Amino acid sequence: MILRLLYLLIIAILLIGCEDDPASSAVDCVALQTTMTNDTTAYQESLTAGTVTRAECDTMVASVQAWFDGGCDVSGYYTQATIDELSTACASLPE
Repeated sequence: MILRLLYLLIIAILLIGCEDDPASSAVDCVALQTTMTNDTTAYQESLTAGTVTRAECDTMVASVQAWFDGGCDVSGYYTQATIDELSTACASLPE
C-alpha cells in the first residue's frame, strides 16, 4: 500500500514538474517592422527635404533598436554596432 502511494506521489511530482510553462508575451515583429518602416520613411523624407531634426533621427534609431532587440532581424542586416553608429550620427543633427 505504501509502495502504491509512493508511486502515485512520484507520478504526481513528474506531472507537475513537466507542466508547460505559461507562454511569455511574444514579440510582434510585424508591428515592430511597421513602426520601424514608418519612422525610417519619415526620417528619410525629412532628410531629403533638408528639414531633418535630431528628434526624428532618435525616433528612427529607437524603432530600429526595438526591432533588433525583439529578435526580428533574422537576416542579420543590422548589428548593435550599426545601430550605435546611427545613434551617434543623430547627435550631429539640429534639435
